[in-house]
Amino acid sequence: MINAGAKGRVKRASDQYLFSGLGSLDNPGLGDVRISFQAVQPGGNVTLYGERHGKEVRAYDWKGEVTLFRVIEGTHKEALKTMHGEHVMMTWILRLVGFFCMWIGLSSLLGPIHAILDIVPFIGSAGRFVVGLVLFPVALVLSLITIIVSNIFHSPIMMLLTIAAIVGFGMYWVKRKKAAGGVHPPAK
Repeated sequence: MINAGAKGRVKRASDQYLFSGLGSLDNPGLGDVRISFQAVQPGGNVTLYGERHGKEVRAYDWKGEVTLFRVIEGTHKEALKTMHGEHVMMTWILRLVGFFCMWIGLSSLLGPIHAILDIVPFIGSAGRFVVGLVLFPVALVLSLITIIVSNIFHSPIMMLLTIAAIVGFGMYWVKRKKAAGGVHPPAK
């Protein structure tokens, strides 16, 4: 235990934590700080992501938006694979959360109908179940459309291909319409 001396705050070290505060490690108080740490064993193969400043590595700050400071076991290729897997997993988790929010939101829009059906308790419960069952595929389709549109707008190549497909379909439709409308028997 090391006494910090300022305002009675005590800094303690345990096997996994550095602690600073008036409380204890097991019973922290408001404003206490607990920091966990791990050591990288010598001789291991790790990849360190950050920015080199002389003999130390600091967090890499990209345009003030993204900060990267991380150690991952394995080679650079394995570390990229790990981070990509984490990114894909988080993307799908957020998509599922978005789907459930869409489903709950659509169900909430029909709240007044539920209130009217709740006059008879059995009908109210059955009505909620049926509405939830009907809105499930609606929320699924709307979520898929949102995901597809998001992917298109976040990829310049996909956006250009989509615009080209829409323009091509429009030209085909106009040409077909003119061809169908241009052949008329002579009027008598």
